Amino acid sequence: MLIWFVQHVAAVPVFASLGKITARAALAALVSFLLALILGPRCIGWLARRFREPIKSESAEVRRLHQGKKATPTMGGLFIVAGLAGSLLLTGDLRNRYLLLALAVTAGLTLLGAIDDLVKLRSEKLGISAKSKLLGQVLIAGGAAVWLYFDHASLPDGLVLPPPLNVTPSSTSGCLNNIAPPRSVMSMPPVFE
Repeated sequence: MLIWFVQHVAAVPVFASLGKITARAALAALVSFLLALILGPRCIGWLARRFREPIKSESAEVRRLHQGKKATPTMGGLFIVAGLAGSLLLTGDLRNRYLLLALAVTAGLTLLGAIDDLVKLRSEKLGISAKSKLLGQVLIAGGAAVWLYFDHASLPDGLVLPPPLNVTPSSTSGCLNNIAPPRSVMSMPPVFE
């Protein structure tokens, strides 16, 4: 929504810098901050009424020390993610498939965190196990990586990764004789400890 407005305003020469990615990123950060600031107290109040993290410790001393945290709501990351998602939906170019992938990964990891907190709230467990969390994270990231792989495989030279030393993909055919380090690397003095 806002991206359409920014693109039209950026067409005016005086506001041309608004069309740059830096200005859009700053606008997205500002919108995200404002959404979290405006929605934060309401979300924290809603979470406090529904999701209060119990103190589950076998140690009486730990339970005594954590009495002040008894009313702390859990799942507070939801309003931060809501601010992030809201700003991306308002300021992002939704035709960009990488933005949509980033939103999907964010949603997947948010769901994993919410499941962890719900298990903590509704059972005697301290959340899902570390192995389960890691497996969930690997599956989400692996799904994104597989999607990116197949997306890039469909592009010409999409899977070609040239070495980062001023080498073009065509000059690396067979051997690496044409590699020349950048001047900035050559002008650095060696550091010995």
